[in-house]
Amino acid sequence: MALAKSDDPDFYPYKLTPSLLSPSEKAFYVALMLAAGRRYLVFPKVRLADLCQDLDRWAGTEAFDLVSSKRVDFVLCDAKTFRPTLAIELDDRSH
Repeated sequence: MALAKSDDPDFYPYKLTPSLLSPSEKAFYVALMLAAGRRYLVFPKVRLADLCQDLDRWAGTEAFDLVSSKRVDFVLCDAKTFRPTLAIELDDRSH
């Protein structure tokens, strides 16, 4: 896939975020990775819609709208199957 690119750094209004995670999320991520070991993979900032099966058939409904724009802070997945096992939402000031 080719992307159009401009030599002008101000061509696009987007700027790269300095970090995907807040300081408290980073600290929790490190602890969670240690606790997860090799059995689980830890994914930050996962959309709820990505955790739902057959969501396309609900597009345009209230059920779809409830999950389409929401996310959880972390999801633990089985390291062998990538099956979601646990979703975690932190309760801190960054939310």
